[in-house]
Amino acid sequence: MKKVKIAFWLLLVAFFGLLIYQNQELFLVKKGLRINLYFTAYQVPEIPNAVYYLAFLVLGVLLSYFATLSGRFKTKKMIKDLRSELDSLKKSPAPAETRPQDAAAETPSQDAAS
Repeated sequence: MKKVKIAFWLLLVAFFGLLIYQNQELFLVKKGLRINLYFTAYQVPEIPNAVYYLAFLVLGVLLSYFATLSGRFKTKKMIKDLRSELDSLKKSPAPAETRPQDAAAETPSQDAAS
């Protein structure tokens, strides 16, 4: 399975490399962004489109990471609590009256007496 994962990631990287190589004119064109507000104007220097794509990709990954961070902490705490509860249940023996082995052992002897 480990080799399959490595092969998958290599194919994915090769695919994206081929995509970028075949579309170099799109990624290497320099564009500048300009924001013109009523009271001020701001202009970003001209940089290649690839930098914009990469910046927005990283921004999206970071936003999704921080958006799910609290949920992951809650899940981790719940798993920790459930494991400690499971360990405490494993350590304490069940009472003799409720053990299924004892109940199963008594049933055939009652049938034999009938």
